[in-house]
Amino acid sequence: MKKIQTIGAGSRRGLAAAAGVAALLALTGCGGVQGGDKAEDPSKYPSRAIELTVPYDPGGSTDLIARALAQGLDEPLGEPVVVANKPGGGGVLGAREVLGTSGNGYSIVTLSQSQFSISPLVESDSNLLDLEEMRVLAGLTTEEYALVVPADSPYASLQDLLTADKVSFSHSGVGTGTHYALEVLFKDAEVQANGVPFDGSNPSLTALLGGQVDVSAGNIAEVMPQIKAGKIKPLATFSAERSEFLPDVPTATEAGYDIVLDQRRFIAAPAGLSDEVADKLQTAIGEAESQQAYKDFLEKNYIAYWGADPEATKQQLKEATEAIATKTQELGIDFGQNG
Repeated sequence: MKKIQTIGAGSRRGLAAAAGVAALLALTGCGGVQGGDKAEDPSKYPSRAIELTVPYDPGGSTDLIARALAQGLDEPLGEPVVVANKPGGGGVLGAREVLGTSGNGYSIVTLSQSQFSISPLVESDSNLLDLEEMRVLAGLTTEEYALVVPADSPYASLQDLLTADKVSFSHSGVGTGTHYALEVLFKDAEVQANGVPFDGSNPSLTALLGGQVDVSAGNIAEVMPQIKAGKIKPLATFSAERSEFLPDVPTATEAGYDIVLDQRRFIAAPAGLSDEVADKLQTAIGEAESQQAYKDFLEKNYIAYWGADPEATKQQLKEATEAIATKTQELGIDFGQNG
């Protein structure tokens, strides 16, 4: 499987169908684990179940990735890893519940790059996470975004689309990756565009299929089923390089627009986690990622393996945040005011 690297990505080594989701939920559980912040000799870690928090609802990319990884962590750690969904506050509430613990290694969390790079465009500081309040353990995966139009659209290429006098586009919500990518593209190309926000990717793509808008975007896992069904066609991706999943589709950068955006997932623990426990968790994560079942899961769901070490993960997050903030300021976009 191709390993995608973009800005600062160092190396450490259509979402699943409903049945697949159910299987992952059944195998890894939905509840929490017992036990508080009781001190323990790090050399004896782990001696009980570990809780991997997903600060979002079940069924999304972060959830599925966490569950697929958790299945491979049990053996190297010698204790079960239980996935617990704790949604709320755009992923902040569940994350802070974990990061506020003592850091004994029994509470860890899966987070998304967009919480650091895009959320600052629409959220107040009190609703944002800070890298200083956590210990990053590993960068896990990369998900790419694609711009799509209906199969019968008159636009055959990104260049065709950007010569239009006016277009309408749907996106999965204010301050999401699809909102950022499309808003910046049309602003940069000086195309008059009207954005229509929806609550999630499914209704956004439904609006495109129903002819309510001219164009939309989504991560490749979300749009690939409709592409394969011949209902929509991709005109561009927002990757640094062409996607291994859509190798014939050019990037926006190739068309002359400096817009690079993807979604990264990573695992973190409270800042007070000891080096010894962190090393054990990082070794186990590496072993879980090397298992064929995990590789097959990524391939099936059009998710690229990232495999970044902690420092490279933090560097990627910082550079993505700076790049997005700079681009937004250059174009004078206020995402809080743009639909």
